[in-house]
Amino acid sequence: MDGLKRKSITRKGILLFLSAACSVLLAGVVSADDLHSRAAIVVEASTGRVLYGKNPNLRLPPASTTKLMTAMVTLDRLDVNDVVTISEKAANVSPIKAHFRAGEKVTVKTLLYAALLRSANDAAVALAEAVGGTEDKFAEMMNQKVLALGMSDTKFINATGLPGTGSTALFMIFHG
Repeated sequence: MDGLKRKSITRKGILLFLSAACSVLLAGVVSADDLHSRAAIVVEASTGRVLYGKNPNLRLPPASTTKLMTAMVTLDRLDVNDVVTISEKAANVSPIKAHFRAGEKVTVKTLLYAALLRSANDAAVALAEAVGGTEDKFAEMMNQKVLALGMSDTKFINATGLPGTGSTALFMIFHG
């Protein structure tokens, strides 16, 4: 069997597996009463119709959303194999952290993993300092990025999203 046919069969197999997995997952959908988040929204993508909302106007700190933009700006300017030295400021950030130590040398890839998957604020600050020199300058870069993306109602004040005036689930869907 040639490589092209094998790739086609492999892709079909993967799609079939993913389709079956989604069917199994959807069969056990969680009810709204089981949702433990403070706010959530489900929107039909094609129409924008809200299918479900739980406190959609509750303002919450945009921490994880901010970390996505932190990653985007970082990847615009650094390679994942670049090495960053953790500053004293980054090492002392709280509350959620990966416990990097001041002076420790860490790859951008490791910091991105910590910031995005563990929501580690020390990693986000280290990335901000590596890219912008200071977290304030990095926040300016983030705000330039969101404007370039057409997100005129979004403003970042730091790389972690904590503390902050926050955003709502409804706002993030329709304006983010």
